[in-house]
Amino acid sequence: MKYFGLFIVSLLFSCGHSRKVNENTAEQTSWDAGRISRFEAAGKSFSDTSRATIDYMLARPDAPLKRITDSLVASYLGLECCKDGSQQVTPRQLEAYADVFLSEYIDLTEQDSSATFPWYMHAGIDFCLIDNAYVKADFSMETYTGGAHGNANFTTYMIDVETATIVRLEDICTNIPELEKRAEAVFRKTYGMNPKASWSEEGFWFTDNVFHLNRNFSFENKTLTFVFNQYEIAPYSMGVFYIELPFSEINDLLKIKK
Repeated sequence: MKYFGLFIVSLLFSCGHSRKVNENTAEQTSWDAGRISRFEAAGKSFSDTSRATIDYMLARPDAPLKRITDSLVASYLGLECCKDGSQQVTPRQLEAYADVFLSEYIDLTEQDSSATFPWYMHAGIDFCLIDNAYVKADFSMETYTGGAHGNANFTTYMIDVETATIVRLEDICTNIPELEKRAEAVFRKTYGMNPKASWSEEGFWFTDNVFHLNRNFSFENKTLTFVFNQYEIAPYSMGVFYIELPFSEINDLLKIKK
């Protein structure tokens, strides 16, 4: 059985052939992009340097999608100040988020001087315009805070530009059970599984040993993509999984704007 590592999924979670919103002429004035980098050395060796980096894209205060995009950013990062839309997400709040991460590291080293292993955090906040009808919101988080390995999470949402609402799977698919049936076949083929083997035998944790799709999906370039994060359906050692379903194979089930 073959499993794809984080590098491939990192490539998957990018704008690809779609246009970054801030590079599209019609939307260029509505977005700001930047990078926040923080570093902290602790312990006796200054080679042990922890870092926190956030690559971000944020809607400007008067942008039409500011409320919905800020809400998604706040929910993903756990920014209590902005989840309900009463306060806007700003670069300063992202800086504070990075500083809190490093302050937790410093607190640890002050409690235990031997705990000088470096931590890291890299977060990505990205928005892409898809076919002038949707905005794809990509969020990623890779962290290491000790132990045998780090952890990574990749989450994506589709926003309907006209209604400024999150697109649900039910909004784009007329028959989810049939979609899951076809997706299961693609999943098994992609990862070299026996078509008839049970999921538990293959090491997966699907509820009731039955394949199901999550709601971590996006669509662009005539492809509907689902991503399963670490520990979601299988042990960490099996990695991150994705399913790519070409529109040509599921077009009879879709009602996506084209």
